[in-house]
Amino acid sequence: MHNHIQNSNADSKSRQPESGGAWPEMPDDIHELFRVWMTRGWFAWEQDGWPSWSVLHHANTFWQFRHLPNVHFVHYADLVADLDGGMRRIAEVLGITVDPVLWPALVEAATFKSMRGNADRLAPGADRGAWHDNARFFNKGTSGQWRGQLDEEDLALYARTMAERVPPALAKWLEEGGPIGGQGEVGSAA
Repeated sequence: MHNHIQNSNADSKSRQPESGGAWPEMPDDIHELFRVWMTRGWFAWEQDGWPSWSVLHHANTFWQFRHLPNVHFVHYADLVADLDGGMRRIAEVLGITVDPVLWPALVEAATFKSMRGNADRLAPGADRGAWHDNARFFNKGTSGQWRGQLDEEDLALYARTMAERVPPALAKWLEEGGPIGGQGEVGSAA
């Protein structure tokens, strides 16, 4: 998120968010931004997620229905670990059959390297000048970039917030990915 804020140009910040009003000025300090993100909501029904939406509220909403066959959780770390397998699970859940001859090209197109290389076409808002650098929208392609960035106070706030707002199993999945118990009837969790 800090990367996206730093990479957003003035025009994209001044656009009206869905909730109305211009995007607020955001702290440059990563610790201040993290603390505000964890303790303020943008919408009245959220307690965190400012200046956009609450990842915790959003994930928790779907977590309650993870047992249904039309709800499937996909974690970025799992796709990085096994993109081909993750894409196959998604295709299975969606009932999509792909020509085996096309499959390798589709997997290649979905790699981080390929998306970053095609950022001028693929980054959201690239056609409207939303980013100083479209390729930077696809920042590093790794999970856990917060490690080494947050201090003890930030980590304590994170631990309290997660304990208060999401079930332990969801917190673990958000942090690590992996299989989800109770995932829909088709396929395994990605």
